Amino acid sequence: MRRHRFGRIAALIALSHLALVVVLGVLVPVTGRGEPLWTVVTRDSGLGWFFDETFVVPPWLAFVLVPIGAVQAWALWQVLRGRVRGEPAHRGRAVALLRLALYAGVAQSVVMMAVAPLAVAWEAHWVWTVAGIFSGVVQPAVVWLFFVVLRGGVSRGLRVFSLVVGIVASVGGLGQEITAALGLDAAGRVLALGGFGDDGWLVWGVSILVAQARDPRWSAATVRIGVVSQVMAVLQPGGGFSFGGGGGFPVVLVVHALLGAVSVFGLVWQARTAHELAEPLRGPVPRRVPERAPARWWPLAVLAVVLPLVPAAVNLARGRYHWIGPRGVIERFVRVDAGGDQALLWLALDVLVGVGVPALLVLAAVVRRTRPVVRSVVLVLAAAAAVGFVSALTVDPELEESGAFFYEGVQIYPEGLFAPGPDGEVFFGLSPAWYSAALLASALLLMVLYPAAPARRVRHHVLPAVAGVLAVLVFVPVGDQEPGPATAAGECAPRDGRRGEPEPPEPTREAARLRAVERLAREALTQPLAQICPSAGAVIRAMTAERDRESEEWAADARRACDTAPRHRPLVRPVAVTRVKWSSSTPAFPCA
Repeated sequence: MRRHRFGRIAALIALSHLALVVVLGVLVPVTGRGEPLWTVVTRDSGLGWFFDETFVVPPWLAFVLVPIGAVQAWALWQVLRGRVRGEPAHRGRAVALLRLALYAGVAQSVVMMAVAPLAVAWEAHWVWTVAGIFSGVVQPAVVWLFFVVLRGGVSRGLRVFSLVVGIVASVGGLGQEITAALGLDAAGRVLALGGFGDDGWLVWGVSILVAQARDPRWSAATVRIGVVSQVMAVLQPGGGFSFGGGGGFPVVLVVHALLGAVSVFGLVWQARTAHELAEPLRGPVPRRVPERAPARWWPLAVLAVVLPLVPAAVNLARGRYHWIGPRGVIERFVRVDAGGDQALLWLALDVLVGVGVPALLVLAAVVRRTRPVVRSVVLVLAAAAAVGFVSALTVDPELEESGAFFYEGVQIYPEGLFAPGPDGEVFFGLSPAWYSAALLASALLLMVLYPAAPARRVRHHVLPAVAGVLAVLVFVPVGDQEPGPATAAGECAPRDGRRGEPEPPEPTREAARLRAVERLAREALTQPLAQICPSAGAVIRAMTAERDRESEEWAADARRACDTAPRHRPLVRPVAVTRVKWSSSTPAFPCA
């Protein structure tokens, strides 16, 4: 906090937002209603904008809204803390104007976040029109100033490309806002087509991120946040919506609202870009030549390349070249509820994965064997596998069994491709789960073949690993640590009925288990436990002494009986006579 110009104020505001979100999240299970938490996090009252008055926020949604609120608190801290303390670096008028333009865009976004619930409640929809026109005026200035500020550190070709794409996209966006305010829908559609829509801004943002990565004025963290913001821009749909609440739970609209609530990374990127323009230079970025990993056992590398081709070959043999097709909640969300640009991008991805293009990525990783390439390919394969598994798990089983396929949304599939067959069923292709399994197996093989070098495993990777292991150990139950029942000393001695001892008390839990399950009485354990249990040893010694005393009494009775009998001579003359003197070691029956 002390390192930044407005660190304390930013921390106070961020912590206040986080505390409000946590308190509202704790109150959700108590009150059973999540509307206040929904309003604070998504900036939507839930009435009359996305949903109708019948929509009720379920309590379980708090488990998603609270983490999103924490991300928003982090974004507030990043945006409001300002530059690092000290004398700002003076780098010319163009840098100052660029910082001013970026801060103007940040201020407009923060103000819209604050007034959005009020605008919805008061039905002041003109607020968004004013904000769009203001943004359309500021964005061309930002594009031009980036072109000027990046001079000298970035190639001229990249600067010109970003300038052309950014100007076309910004002019098209400003024209759409003006035509929408004037009700000129036809002109707005023409401008949307000429300005590339949101895809133009996506291309411009990627070009600026490439330039920032080569410029020492911006940190690697700022570039990474910018990459995340571009990914969120792709995930956030820009088209219209096909249905409202309708008394049920509108999953698509809820996902749209949650994606909009967590899409704060573009705002953070703008603020950090402006902050770091006034900070001292970090020095030139060292250019590292990536090291190539040694070639491993080639059959595993060939298997990693071939695996994505197996489900593609099976699908192509059946006349299907799609990866997912019209199945799953993700495909429906893109095709039915997103704009046309996102639907066409989805179709391209669907076809590329369906025909086995990921095998080329794996082949590139096997040939290059550098850590950045291998890591990028592994992440792409893992993301595609996750999308495939989600799509496979959300397939409507009645759709494939009945063959009642109703085509909705953007017409991206050829007509008649998914027509019912002779048996009345529609064949959509191989399950996306098979693709996902193949892609995930290829990713795992790449990780095994080309692991990170020990020098790359820096210390900041150790802390998350240790935290994860400790979390697993905390939440995994350990049976050895559960205390069992304690046996009293008196319970170790069995009852001796000859001495008139009373019946033992009710058996303990362990004794009852031994009698019921093991068919084993507690008395049977006295002899085995005599060597380790003092009480059991005492019982065994007492029993042995009692048995010896009874044996001696019986032997004495036998001797007295023999002594009272008259002496006699046997009728048969013995060959030899042996007289044995009685002692304690003499066996029983001495008269025999």
